[in-house]
Amino acid sequence: MDTLPPGVPEALTFEASNFANGPSAEDPFNTVPADALEATPGSILKVEEVDISKYLLPPATAMSRIMYQSQTFNGALVPASAFILWPYSPKSEADGYPVVAWAHGTSGFSADCAPSNHKSLFQNYLAPFPLALNGYVVVAPDYAGLGVGKDASGQPVVHEYLNLSNHANDLVYAVQAAQQHFKELSKRFVVMGHSQGGGVAWATAVRQASKTVPGYLGAVAIAPVVDIIKHPNEAFRELIGAAICPGIKAVFPDFDWATVMTPESQQRLTTVLSSGAQLGSAFMLLQGVQLMKDGWRENAHVRQYAANATLVGRKVAGPLLVIMGELDERLPIRYTDSAVESAVSASPASHVEYIVLPGVGHDPALTATQRIWTDWIADRFAGRECRNGGQRVEVTPAKPTASYEGGQKWGKEAASLGRHDSSRKHLAEESRLERNDKEYQSWKQSLPLHLPFAIPKLSEKDLNEMDLLPIQSYAWTFVALALPLAILCKYTYRLTFHPLARFPGPRLAAATNLYGAYFDLSTSSSYVKLFPDLHDKYGPRIFKIGSKYDKDSQFYANPAIEGAFFEDPNRKTALPRRHLLAPGFSREAVRHAEPRIAECIGKFLEKLSGYAVKSNAVNLTRGCMCLTADTTMNYIFQKPYGALDAGDFQSELLVPIIDFSRMQQWPIYFPKSFGGIFQATGYLPTWMLDRWFKGILTQQHCLQMCYDRINHLGSHFSEKDRTASVFDTAFEPNIKKGQPSPRSEELAADAFVFVLAGTDTTSHTLCTGLFELLDNSKPHMMKRLKQELHEAIPNVHQMVKWSSLEQLPYLVFQRKASLTVTSSIQRAVVKESLRLGFGVPGRIPRVVPKTGATLCGQSIPAGVSFPSLEPSSSPPSGTCPADFRSSNNQTVVSSSQYMYNMDPTIFPTPDEFRPERWLSNDPNLEHWANCNSDDDDDDDEPLHSLASCALYLTFARILRRFDMQLYETTREDMEWKDYFSPLTRGDLRVTLREVDY
Repeated sequence: MDTLPPGVPEALTFEASNFANGPSAEDPFNTVPADALEATPGSILKVEEVDISKYLLPPATAMSRIMYQSQTFNGALVPASAFILWPYSPKSEADGYPVVAWAHGTSGFSADCAPSNHKSLFQNYLAPFPLALNGYVVVAPDYAGLGVGKDASGQPVVHEYLNLSNHANDLVYAVQAAQQHFKELSKRFVVMGHSQGGGVAWATAVRQASKTVPGYLGAVAIAPVVDIIKHPNEAFRELIGAAICPGIKAVFPDFDWATVMTPESQQRLTTVLSSGAQLGSAFMLLQGVQLMKDGWRENAHVRQYAANATLVGRKVAGPLLVIMGELDERLPIRYTDSAVESAVSASPASHVEYIVLPGVGHDPALTATQRIWTDWIADRFAGRECRNGGQRVEVTPAKPTASYEGGQKWGKEAASLGRHDSSRKHLAEESRLERNDKEYQSWKQSLPLHLPFAIPKLSEKDLNEMDLLPIQSYAWTFVALALPLAILCKYTYRLTFHPLARFPGPRLAAATNLYGAYFDLSTSSSYVKLFPDLHDKYGPRIFKIGSKYDKDSQFYANPAIEGAFFEDPNRKTALPRRHLLAPGFSREAVRHAEPRIAECIGKFLEKLSGYAVKSNAVNLTRGCMCLTADTTMNYIFQKPYGALDAGDFQSELLVPIIDFSRMQQWPIYFPKSFGGIFQATGYLPTWMLDRWFKGILTQQHCLQMCYDRINHLGSHFSEKDRTASVFDTAFEPNIKKGQPSPRSEELAADAFVFVLAGTDTTSHTLCTGLFELLDNSKPHMMKRLKQELHEAIPNVHQMVKWSSLEQLPYLVFQRKASLTVTSSIQRAVVKESLRLGFGVPGRIPRVVPKTGATLCGQSIPAGVSFPSLEPSSSPPSGTCPADFRSSNNQTVVSSSQYMYNMDPTIFPTPDEFRPERWLSNDPNLEHWANCNSDDDDDDDEPLHSLASCALYLTFARILRRFDMQLYETTREDMEWKDYFSPLTRGDLRVTLREVDY
């Protein structure tokens, strides 16, 4: 900016006057030692006993500064700074002085904003000073990017604002570094934070749930930020949006501010960062203009950054004390209510306490509860049990809430102590935001009156002339009597007289399909996982291969991919469409396009090599999804999406794929409702879609991309030198032979299905096999596999071909029982990965033909139900095994890959990953191979050859080139839920070492 807004120069001068050691770049303490690049997280890099004359500390209080090694959530090493407050007479534990780790609120966004460089240490008497005066040694990290501005190599250290996982690492490693250097400190510690720091304290409890830190006793989160881009006030949301852009750029290097920020806001944010503006002057610089472009929150990088930072639904390791002011003007309490409820639900064994303060705002939540949190911290060190777990407890003040100071006067006077409220203009802005929030609350209370359609107004005369009461009385009487009777008759028929009522199974499942919906939509488990127990209780398992039945139109009625042959329930019309595209997905076509597949795999391996060089952990779940997405799109569109180019494999393409997968069960159970909602969303503006229907919005974007690429291929179809595409037969069908001529919209829907199917199922199989091989309980598997791969691929960088791998029976999937079965570990591991990868684990329903069917020795009638009634029962089995249902006057039987793959009569100890089972010539296993071949004419998935090629090449090359170890990944993380295709609870993260032999 050429000219600073009025008041900003004075604010910057005032803020600079509160620096204890001058600007960050001029403070020698912030120069990182050259050997820091080799230091492990939690190591001390530098220690300074400060000149306390530079600071405004409480009397008889000492202070140290430390520089230490921290680590980002993706494993990158980063230097950070912290201060330590030493009380004159500290409390004493058996192993030393007790430690409280203090996580500060937002102080700013650049290196000059470190609380350790504030003369009064920023929030001073709100928390850090009282903690020290109560006898605790206070370890307070600045957070990476605040304080230390450059690493040992001279690269900038960016403050990834509100990246709570990173900040939690900063806090934990600060404590460990202090304990390492100062031997007089206890190994036990409690975490506490406010606002941004409240979110950090909570994120530390989340971190503790997956990565236990010895000595951790619990966390206090006061007025915590729990969801970083949710706020009812648009101006406040935009301030946060602008502030997180540097962090997004640091995490995702391909992110460009210009995609979400206006040109003027980019200039202003650059000024904020370059001037060292503290929070007060930063807000002055960022106000008064439109900061963010419309729809900024739907940007894939913004969404991923926010998703990584959110605390909602995350499992915590308690005890956790959450304190919230009911009138918090910056972080509305309703978001905290939801987050606490989800934490209690996700962590039933952890102790979560929730205290609400009537009449109290954001900052006063600290002072109002000082007695409460000091007692709570003392109880943790004393080993006392927590109270009021999982309950919302409201504090009753001694006097009416209106009698208490609300914090405004403190905010105005605190500027003299170096607090962030450094200008009256900023205070005026806060008041404006507070008024707007109250207006929002008023609007929310009147929300039922704001309807999206007009209601005709009737005059008093009109109402007097209308004799409505008798009509209303009769109507309500009829409804009150008829509705319960109708429900009773319907369910009595289903359970007693319906032709399918004779089949055994849970009665509730026979009455309503909500039985299955409960498990698939509202729990962490899946309906299909109940099937083995239900079959054991009610009936046998039957497997019938190669059904020629039509699909269930209700199950496949997903409007999101309307027009795809996958969604066509009529086999006679769907098969010609499938056969039209089949040549492009044949094994021969895949062999011909193998260089494009190998190109993506080679790029993937080079990215992994970069992680190996830096010794950084890598998210293989996301990495494998990026690989399979680019492989699939490079194959079908002759151009990869570029998912592998995204930093840390955080590609924006994964958002629509994952969102689409997560909503797949809803149209299955509620097809009409979902279809109506989906159609209605076509008339909604983008901002409403972003707020309430993000999954649908991202799916629409991906579908449009497929449409554009189909049209691009079609426009070049007549060129002589072009490369043949998988859609060539669709661009020029043989009408004389009866081949269909699909529209571009239908081909785009087909392509979108191919992208989805080729991405998530293949990547899930890869991750399943890799996790099991890396599990420490099975080291012999990896050893034997490495030996076989070394013999087959002597040169670690050799570009092995699929045809060569097909000669290695251990790696290759033998699809026909007639082929020779060779005892090969390689082949066995891949087959076992396919078995436990499941592909599509849930029910694949088919309609019983008009002539009926006979299964398990019993006759299954054809359509016999009332229209629109959907009685359902799980057992007995049908086609592999089945559940029975009547839908739209059709009887439906369902098959389940999960049931087949987990059948103990075929696979003893089916839950275990045992490649050895494939080293025999068991005919049952070859029968399984036939079922899973891509030659079955009734199979809906034409991508088997492409997926097989990608699996074999990836397994062979990644395991030949790298030694890997699991990183913060447990078996619980790899538990999957059925979203039509399986999605795991967590991600597979590993560290790698590149082999040189």
